[in-house]
Order: sequence, then structure tokens, then C-alpha cells
Amino acid sequence: MKRFVTYLFFIGLFFGLTAGLTVPASAQNRLVDSAQVLSALEYQQIEARLNEISERQGCDVVIVTRLSLAGRTATQWADDTFDYGGYGFDSDKTGILFLLSVRDREWAISTTGPAIRVFTDAGQKRLMQPVLSSLKEDRWADAFKHFASEADRYLEQARVGEP
Repeated sequence: MKRFVTYLFFIGLFFGLTAGLTVPASAQNRLVDSAQVLSALEYQQIEARLNEISERQGCDVVIVTRLSLAGRTATQWADDTFDYGGYGFDSDKTGILFLLSVRDREWAISTTGPAIRVFTDAGQKRLMQPVLSSLKEDRWADAFKHFASEADRYLEQARVGEP
């Protein structure tokens, strides 16, 4: 009984000490391939690229795949994934998230903070042209690489004053 009480004490202490901790956005996976469309090597390469861009630009650039939308819209999934996934840089929660539902063949982009001004609706349409071309041919890795490169280009243009 004494061991059990000691055990409960330490469990309570652990949860009490860690309850206020939050995970910084940089510790989140910026590539979440729930649909498992990427090989391990493709995953590593794309995630490294997303991390590099995000850290350099100060804006989370995130890609998420799902098998299906499960009765929700792609926009709902994208917004909720960003909002509740711990993404976003600085106090403005700056970021862009691209969500793809593989079975439903639907996608959405969610932007927050200053990224909203960088990735306007018109800009998103242009940004997605090379991405959609690759997706039509099920070239997932190419599509995600295009998305990362285009997002980086848009962020760089905005940084120098020409979004």
C-alpha cells in the first residue's frame, strides 16, 4: 500500500509539473503523412525542406495528408489542424498549412497571422498550379516539393516588399 501511495504521489507530481508546458511550433511535425503516400526517404527530404523554410522565413510551412475528409470539408480540416496542432510562429501564429485528402481528391490551404497577406486567394491559386499538376498524376512528393518551393518564394518576395 505504501508503494502504491508513493507511486501515485510521483505520478501526480509529474503531471503537476508538466501541465503548464506547451510544445513550441518548431517541435511539431511540419509534414504529417497520415495517408502514407510518401516513401521514408521522400518524407525525410520534404520534412527537412519544410523545417528549413519555416525556420529561415519565420513562418510555419506545413503539409498534411489524410485518407478522407470523414464528412467534413477540407477547409474545416485545414483550419482545425492548424489551430489545434500547435502550429504557427511567434505570437501572431504565422503560418500556412496545405491539407490534402487523397481519397476525396480535395485540398485546402489555411493561413494565419501575417501569412494571410502573403498568401492571398489569388496568390494561392497561382501557387497551387504546379502542385495540382503533380497531384493529377499522383506524384505526391513532386507536388509537396512544389508547394514548399512556391511557399518559400512567396515568403521571400514578401520579405523584400514584393508579395
